This record gives sequence, C-alpha cells and structure tokens, in this order.
Amino acid sequence: MEIKKLREDKFEVVLHMEDLDKFNISLSQFMATKIEDFDFFSVILNYIDKISRFSIRNKKVIFETFFVDDSYFLIELYVVGILSANGVFLPKIGKDFSVSDKVPMIFCFSCFDTVCDFYNYISNFDKLRQLLDFIDFFRYKDKYLMILKSDIFSSDLYDTACLQISEFADFVSCSNILVSKIEELGVSINI
Repeated sequence: MEIKKLREDKFEVVLHMEDLDKFNISLSQFMATKIEDFDFFSVILNYIDKISRFSIRNKKVIFETFFVDDSYFLIELYVVGILSANGVFLPKIGKDFSVSDKVPMIFCFSCFDTVCDFYNYISNFDKLRQLLDFIDFFRYKDKYLMILKSDIFSSDLYDTACLQISEFADFVSCSNILVSKIEELGVSINI
C-alpha cells in the first residue's frame, strides 16, 4: 500500500491486490463492502495523520475508489471541512479550515450526460430525491457545476449527499465568491 499527500487537503492511496491478501480480503468481498468498514481504512487514516500537518480525525473526508488495470485500486481522499467541538460541520474554503458554517459547496460534472445521470439516480430514491431542494445546476465557462446549498449542513442528508455526489462529480470549492460569480454569470440549468 502506498499513501501520498498530493496537497494539504488531498491524499492518494494505491492499494495493490497483494495488499488485499495481507488483510485477508477477497476481491469480491472488497467490491461488495464499504471501504470504511475494513480494518485497513483506519491504518490509512492513521498514516495520513502522521504525514499531514493536522489531524484528519475531526475532518470531513470524501473519498473515491478507482480500479486500475486489473492490478490495483486508487483511493483519493479529499478533506472538505472540519467537525467543530460542538459537532457542527464547517466546510473548508480554499486552504483555510477556519470557516463559516454557511458556505455552499461546488461540484463539477464532466459533461451534461453525467448531470442527467446524477439527476435520474437521485430521483429514483425517496430519501435522495430530497436533495433536489438543496442543489442548483449551472453551466459556467463550459463546465457543468452544481451548488450544494449550505442549508444541507443542518439536515440529516449531508453525509449521504456527499457520498452520492462524489460518485458523479468532483469537489471544486467552498466559496461564496465563486458561488456569486456562477449565479451571476452562469446559465441556470433546470432539470
């Protein structure tokens, strides 16, 4: 297993097939189970704590897993905010972790078809359909962006939302300035 810090808020883990053997995990078991349920996930988080200038323990992390060349998995972890002492999620703005709890998150979709796939996916589940109250889609500078409104942080949908969104889109930023720019100069997409 190889763990690299790509930047202060992004880490990459290369998990080889032999690493699965070391942890007594079959490929089918790995594919059918949430990665955070495996023992090695805590090993990864502990190592990231050692190579980072801050502890990841109180951070909100989104991760994506990719299967590459039938030989290894690539796991990317993104820190998107912190959990305050009173349990309130505070989204990260740029490189700063001292932020307001009222900042929307911005995600980028690779193309319009992916936006439609995401919309169709969440529309098929009653609980996920509630996400539509918290999101706006825009086309801005030839990119398809979604703004996840800050109201979602006080809802029980937040954890589910981030995991579902990360399957379809990449996290871009938490920035009121960028949101204002997107809303002013972008084209709203009504789906």
